[in-house]
Amino acid sequence: PEAMAGIAAVIGAISAVAGLQGAYLFDTPAGPSIVCVAAILFAGLNLVGWRSKSGI
Repeated sequence: PEAMAGIAAVIGAISAVAGLQGAYLFDTPAGPSIVCVAAILFAGLNLVGWRSKSGI
């Protein structure tokens, strides 16, 4: 559980920083930009996990 909490904190920090940078670059609201980055990270990491389990 400790490792999972640490990984979640890192992913959250990456989402926040990237979302704020994207909001600044594209002149969009900060909150939805952070959520979009988090969703993209979630989908990407889910795909990586699925591919590693299936052996593709």
